[in-house]
Amino acid sequence: MELRARAMIFWPGITADIYKIRAECDECNKNAPSQAPLPSMPATPPSTPFEAVFADFLNFGGHHYLVVGDRFSGWVEIFASPVGSPRAGAMGLIASLCTFFATFGVPEELSSDGGPEFTASATRDFLYRWGISHRVSSAQHPQSNGRAEVAVKSAKRLLRSNVGPTGVLDNDRLLCALLQLRNTPDPDCNVSPAQIVFGKQLRNSFSFVNRQEKYSNPFVHPEWQEAWHSKEVALRARFVKSSESLNEHVRPLRPIHDGDRCFIQNQVGNSPKRWDRTGTVVETLGHDQYRIKVDGFGHLTTRNRKFLRAFVPASTEIQERAHTGPSMPSLAPPALKPPDAALPRPGLPYAAPRDPCTDTPCVAPPSPSAPHKRPTDDDLPAATLSLPTLAPALPPHGQPPPLSIASPPTPSLRPCRAIRQPRVYEPETGRWISS
Repeated sequence: MELRARAMIFWPGITADIYKIRAECDECNKNAPSQAPLPSMPATPPSTPFEAVFADFLNFGGHHYLVVGDRFSGWVEIFASPVGSPRAGAMGLIASLCTFFATFGVPEELSSDGGPEFTASATRDFLYRWGISHRVSSAQHPQSNGRAEVAVKSAKRLLRSNVGPTGVLDNDRLLCALLQLRNTPDPDCNVSPAQIVFGKQLRNSFSFVNRQEKYSNPFVHPEWQEAWHSKEVALRARFVKSSESLNEHVRPLRPIHDGDRCFIQNQVGNSPKRWDRTGTVVETLGHDQYRIKVDGFGHLTTRNRKFLRAFVPASTEIQERAHTGPSMPSLAPPALKPPDAALPRPGLPYAAPRDPCTDTPCVAPPSPSAPHKRPTDDDLPAATLSLPTLAPALPPHGQPPPLSIASPPTPSLRPCRAIRQPRVYEPETGRWISS
């Protein structure tokens, strides 16, 4: 747009005017392309198993399932959550989490999305009683809880592979598949989730593998520590490798603050990737997450900064800008006062003003017998009262002009330029900000 305009015409301030028109165009904002991915945030891997867990729901074949796993070891559990049963909703989520915690212990952190089951008051009270920190990922941003998304994909593959021809799930085959998944070593550290959690491989359908001599070693505790150390080093190396690939085409965005207006990019529905909704930032949650109150609907949603575009709403009122420089003198002419040339002074003879054209007095002099007094407004002519003289009366022809005392010089009416700090134009918001 700017290059096209410069090719045809130019005027001072063309760049600022083009960005201002672009920022106020609703159609341009709604159909704007997606923003570049944000830089990945540094993550600290947990130090022990089941210190930080994740949970997410999935639908497969018309059935509802809950997937809970460990972020350190990769251990995954699948719980059935039929709709309308005691295992559904927030109470069903609490029951499944109690079963999981009773087996592997109470974690310090639970990460999930903002689903209604996880944000219900009963779930919040349950997590508060057990001292569990709840981390909620951004809506429509699976990268915020990537470990849970990977576990959900693995669970869907297991369910899809163990459903019979009639659509009934084979529980025995699903159990064997879960055991194989837990006994599969991690490619980075060559240690399986079962070895990290229990210090040995789990017994499964391959019974001959469990006859090896090393599984009768009573000193399993040092082996667990070594496995945990290997897993932690592998996670750090994997995170560095993934960060390099994720940060290849990233661009940092300016943070937005509470009360700012922003466009919201749709990720689902009939018009994905469109900026056709607006909202107001009500809370900053950290980790590039913001809680937005959507206009029209009024509900609150948690969105990542990637899907928010700040803007300045158009206004029909002209706001006065505060003058920071020295006060400017008034340019209005000073008020004119009626002349005192026709008024007598004490101790001096009265001299009436004379007409410059006819050289005759305008006001008759007072009689000698009358007492000397200062004439009032009633004694002056009407022309003298209504039209103030802008210049003193001219002297008679042939006489020198009267002497006048020099008046002090009037101050200069030229305004002074205010000293201001340099500012930089910000295209995203359409504002000039101080550098």
